[in-house]
Amino acid sequence: MSEDRELKQNAYASDPSYGRFADNGDYWNWYGYALSSIPAGSTIDGIEVNARGLRQSGCGSNCLMRVRLSYDSGTSWTSYINTNTWTTSNSEHIVGGPTNNWDRSWTRDEIVNNLRIQAYWQVAIGTYYGDLDYLPVRIYYTEGVASTYNISGYVINQTSGAVISNATVTTDSGMTTSTDDAGCYNFTLSNGTYLITASKTGYDDNSISRAVSGAAINNVNISLIPIPSNGGKILVATNRYVILDDWTIASLNGTGFSRPAATHIANSWTSINTKINATALFIDDSGSPLSGRIITFNLYMPNGTEYTAAKINATTNGNGLANFTYDMDSRPIMVIGQSRRQMAVSKIIQALSITGGMRDIRMQKRPSKRQS
Repeated sequence: MSEDRELKQNAYASDPSYGRFADNGDYWNWYGYALSSIPAGSTIDGIEVNARGLRQSGCGSNCLMRVRLSYDSGTSWTSYINTNTWTTSNSEHIVGGPTNNWDRSWTRDEIVNNLRIQAYWQVAIGTYYGDLDYLPVRIYYTEGVASTYNISGYVINQTSGAVISNATVTTDSGMTTSTDDAGCYNFTLSNGTYLITASKTGYDDNSISRAVSGAAINNVNISLIPIPSNGGKILVATNRYVILDDWTIASLNGTGFSRPAATHIANSWTSINTKINATALFIDDSGSPLSGRIITFNLYMPNGTEYTAAKINATTNGNGLANFTYDMDSRPIMVIGQSRRQMAVSKIIQALSITGGMRDIRMQKRPSKRQS
């Protein structure tokens, strides 16, 4: 008996090429079937092998294939099961079936990792070859229900020891929950190792790894460190005056403001004369500049509504400074004369920086000069 490897590669798929068994006793072993999709915990009900091929003419009823299986990568084997007699036409020769477990109990891991199939060419009389087209296998199984176990714990403020309610808790397997009023969370998980992460605004995230192995696990507590508030102040400097000569009878006005009697058509003042400029300095409680913070500059009209066209977000530089500029030339929305402009500067709260609410610092510009 020999393992004839010549042309074996031709028997890997159903096509016009064949792998040839030259004579009685030739055999090949197959492995590497893609069977990992069988769910963990499944019960193996049966195994079916299809030896598709044909024989040399003249063999009559003397030629057939014998098939056996290994569950430990070729060390041990089941008994052979014979196919029906082969013919000169390429035909299917099925052995095993949906309920045929080849006289043993199989595990899912044996099928996925260790399965070997041996095809043995048997010729009772004479010398005849057999041509194997391909040798597929079909596994019949009943999907099992994996056992699950409860894993629970508390999310705790590491500084004060107090429980943290409404914290978000996730696993690296894609599950998410929130802590209750008592700071408790729980998951129902199957066996395996999990990374559990807790997070909440105002705290640094933290993770803990736990292995579930056939039993519930309690007190898987996760401590979070509060992010210290850096407080901070915004100091604002602006140019005191802008010069506008574009007033119009359509200008918007507010309480205490009047529209002009006529539209002014001259445009004598432009450029630096008509630009509103502002610089905001963002510092922490110790007076050190804070870089990379977003400052929002808002411009308000005399009637109290925001002039949204002028709104910008600027990021502080390495010196904690952010700048604003807006050209009021040919903007007939502002009343000239007893007019005033109001600027609001606020800092946008960012994670890991400021906690405790938005600060809104408003400053009022002095009346603009009127040109007549």
